Amino acid sequence: MATGNWRSYDQNRYANVCDPHYQHIFFSTIETAMPGYLFIILLSFLVFLTPCRLPAETDVLPNIELAISFVPEKQYLSGTAKITVPAGQELQIDISSLEVTGCILNNEQGENREIDTTGMDTIQLPGSPTRQVLLLSYSKTVQKSYYNNLSPRAIILTSNWHPRPDSKARFSLSATIPAGFIALSESDTFEPTTRQNTARFHFSQPVYNLTFVAAPFIHTAMKVREGLSVHTLFFPEDQHLSNTYLTAAVRHINHYERVLGPFPYHHYVIAENLMPTGFGFPSFTLLGKQVVNLPFIKDISLRHEILHSWFGNAIDVDYHTGNWCEGLTTYLADMAYRTEKNEGAATRRETIQDYLSYVTPTTPPLTHFLSAGHHMVSGRDRRSVGYGRCALLFHELEERIGTTAFTSALRTFSHNFNGKTAAWRDLQETFENETGLDLELFFKQRLTRIAPARIDIEALSVKNSGEGQELSFTIVQNSPEPYQLLLPFTIKTITGDQHFTELIDQRKTIITRRLASQPTELVIDPDYHLLRQPAPEERYPSWSRFLGKKDVVVILPEDTKQHKTYQAFIEMAERLSWKFISADKTEQAVTEGKSLIFLGTNPYYRGLYGQTDHPQTGFTLEVREHPFKPETLVAAISSSSAAESAASAHRLKHYGAFSYLSFKNGHINVKRKAAAQNGIHLPIELKPKGVAIDHLHDFDRMVTQLAENRVVYIGEKHTARSDHLLQLMLIQALHRKNRNLAIAMEMFPTTSQQALDDYVLYAKTGEAEFLKASRYDAVWRFDYRLLRPILTYARKQQIPVIGLNLERSIVSSVYQNGGIAKLPAETRNLLPTDRKLDMEGYVERLTTVHDYHTRMSGADGSLSSFIEAQSLWDESMAEEIARFLKRNKTTQLIVLAGSQHTRKDSGIPPRVARRIAVSQRSVINLATSTVNGAELKKTADIGFYLKSSELEPQGKIGVILEPSTEPSVHGMSIESITPYSHAAAAGIKKHDVITMINNTSVTTMADIRYALLDKIAGETVTMVIQRKEDGNNWQEQTYEVSLSGPQKPTGHL
Repeated sequence: MATGNWRSYDQNRYANVCDPHYQHIFFSTIETAMPGYLFIILLSFLVFLTPCRLPAETDVLPNIELAISFVPEKQYLSGTAKITVPAGQELQIDISSLEVTGCILNNEQGENREIDTTGMDTIQLPGSPTRQVLLLSYSKTVQKSYYNNLSPRAIILTSNWHPRPDSKARFSLSATIPAGFIALSESDTFEPTTRQNTARFHFSQPVYNLTFVAAPFIHTAMKVREGLSVHTLFFPEDQHLSNTYLTAAVRHINHYERVLGPFPYHHYVIAENLMPTGFGFPSFTLLGKQVVNLPFIKDISLRHEILHSWFGNAIDVDYHTGNWCEGLTTYLADMAYRTEKNEGAATRRETIQDYLSYVTPTTPPLTHFLSAGHHMVSGRDRRSVGYGRCALLFHELEERIGTTAFTSALRTFSHNFNGKTAAWRDLQETFENETGLDLELFFKQRLTRIAPARIDIEALSVKNSGEGQELSFTIVQNSPEPYQLLLPFTIKTITGDQHFTELIDQRKTIITRRLASQPTELVIDPDYHLLRQPAPEERYPSWSRFLGKKDVVVILPEDTKQHKTYQAFIEMAERLSWKFISADKTEQAVTEGKSLIFLGTNPYYRGLYGQTDHPQTGFTLEVREHPFKPETLVAAISSSSAAESAASAHRLKHYGAFSYLSFKNGHINVKRKAAAQNGIHLPIELKPKGVAIDHLHDFDRMVTQLAENRVVYIGEKHTARSDHLLQLMLIQALHRKNRNLAIAMEMFPTTSQQALDDYVLYAKTGEAEFLKASRYDAVWRFDYRLLRPILTYARKQQIPVIGLNLERSIVSSVYQNGGIAKLPAETRNLLPTDRKLDMEGYVERLTTVHDYHTRMSGADGSLSSFIEAQSLWDESMAEEIARFLKRNKTTQLIVLAGSQHTRKDSGIPPRVARRIAVSQRSVINLATSTVNGAELKKTADIGFYLKSSELEPQGKIGVILEPSTEPSVHGMSIESITPYSHAAAAGIKKHDVITMINNTSVTTMADIRYALLDKIAGETVTMVIQRKEDGNNWQEQTYEVSLSGPQKPTGHL
């Protein structure tokens, strides 16, 4: 700091310190003094102080005159303050952050009293019958922080750098700054030049404190209109941005002047800050150097801060009833920008999602919201209330009263309260006066309540009458107290969409609308005009839902060497008080319902979603819902290095609305949200899907299309002959086009492969031996006659047949014993590691199947175990297919499986696609499929229509059999005879042991099935049995037995 010969001044000059000329001399002297002499100056000055009066209009408020100077190299500030307090007023002055070096109080009687401020945080000045003048000298070593920075590079003082009164005051400031610096503070005028490195400011608007900024800025200006200009103060390296910011500022001010009236100040300055801030002050804003290059700053953030010139600066907030200006500014700036980009519904939806993620029942409502720092980890819930919920209040209000009335009321409010303090009540009364509406309940509910509205629909019905169709439904508000809401809803009809609103305020409201055409669907609030609890189908997994949770568990990488890679994220998680566990404790965390974050690869995660497809370099985060625990969130994070994690982890807080984030060198490359339903949808009679009949193609043309694909799936209903006949036809037709063909079958497990090869490829075994060797009776059990033509053709043509399936015992164990984790380790190691359970509709479809089986069979396996078991079938078959294709790079593969397995959306095909890139087509027989409409398009690529007669029913003996336990008799023992059997009439008895049927020895059920394979009901077979006579001796007997058929229910012919 420069020094001056302050002793050369004649002390008598200070005889009348109220004279502006003498005030200037006094503060010029003070501001160049060495810090150690400040108090001596004050004392010598006050010895000669005589009473004086300021102009009458300034008596109403305290007047504060500051003088400051700096030693930037030492982060040192020294200053003086002259605080004039009008007669009769009390004043408290906060000095807690300052080192006070001198303090003298003077009154109009010329009495000077030195005040010892040792140990004091505030100076209390009781009211006095006469005006009082307090003179302070102080210093401060400025520690670098988010708010303050004092260095040779720049001086940024936004908090606690001067004595602060507890009521508003008028300020003036004189600052000695380093050469080449331009200074900025609240002021009625802006003059970037200085005299003798001294900048002077006077602000006639009463405020609580000042902000001061000085740096080697480059100054640029642009005229808005007569009497108003905008300026930029940018560092030299960012000066190229100046013109775009000035142009944007002019555009924003012009827009808001049209809406709200004249800009409250004569200038507006956009100054660059060293810290990543977005501060708005009367007549200027401070934007962080780190963000000024971002395109959205000048379009959104600058717009937001300029709007604060009206709301929050020219019109102050009465904080006793809550802060209204942040939400209003957010609505008119941030949300308005998104709305202009046709993203209004999206930004409201994001706001609601954030609100539901962060806000808890203990979060203070709007009436208690004061502020919440954006740079702080805590306070998200208060920000969601003060910014998000408040913005949605104003949106609801505009929807309620209309845009014209809304804008007119805001203009009136801006005019009436310019230079004043306004409360929520003032806003409410302004809108009521504009519209004539009683808005008491509207404001009261939104200002005092935290819980969002909860809406359900009941009693949806359509009635037909002579005047058309009438849709009726009941809106139910499941809240302790119903909200007053302007409910938007859309009725989709055959002839188009019809949009309605209904003002509701009861727990139950019946709504009826007459329609001219058939309604197909009812949609409630599809554009998110209301702050309400969304339906489960509307919520999507987002990072904000994690940030709002406390019960989050971070699963560390199995390889401890990778912990360093994720250190930056781990530190962030520690600040959020999240827990950490090792990978082997994952199952326990899932059981406890914790939300999970996986760092790096993890077997449990891969078992739910398969291998991540994250980029190999950079830092990526992906949030999903647990496939069968939708209330549980799961996130996967991958990072290629500790540096990538460090560059990206701290940025995650800015992207809470997204489900997938990918960074490279700390810069966002990809951001996206998971798909979710818009609004509450209730189908009535959905429009049917149609197919143009003239687009039907003949069989040969469709075969030609199929022949172009590496894999062709042909779905089946396991008992339908026409499906198996279609499979045979397509195999034969495709084989004619391509001799390098193989058939893969769900019907056989991989453990039956040798039996398949011996029978089909090498003809080592006959049919009966093949059925026994492949354990067909145990692994499939459906009528073998349906598959026989396919296997016979493959055997004759020597087409390889591949067994795809997993052993049924493994799948059953997963379902019955509580999931894959309960399997022995040696069995788990044989299973596919990557299993994707979150395909669209997969869990929902399996849930329906599970519920049906549970009702029909009384099975008690859990839903999660059932889904895991079913996924094992799909994933195991997909893995076998991919393995075969990789080994046989030119072979076309025909896959025969149940039509649910061949679905192209969530069956085997997409799971193969994860493992190998090949062309695939899925075929379905429309004659037997129950799938229709849009579901059909998800299920198959090509549909044939083939209907055929079914096979004659297989004949049955009509007995219950068990293997014989007699050592000397080998066969199947008859345990009972059914009522519909002809065996008893033929002479067969209980406990007889069947040893031969039609000259074929039988010792197992497989033998019995094969012996009867080609026999139909009504035919006769010759049975040789062993019967125990006289209690000890076994005698062989032969009987002719007529086979019975399936029994029809009673009452059928």
